[in-house]
Amino acid sequence: MDHVPLAEQDRIHRHLRYPLLGAGVLAWIFLAMTVLLAVLTVQGFIG
Repeated sequence: MDHVPLAEQDRIHRHLRYPLLGAGVLAWIFLAMTVLLAVLTVQGFIG
């Protein structure tokens, strides 16, 4: 990784450490909708 600039290395390491943060807002919205749908489905089965 010596040929890669230090800032790029830092960005890559951070991306690997926090993949969800690097995925962007759309991924968070998708994740939230999926969790919400799962919770509502479970509540529907229980109730």
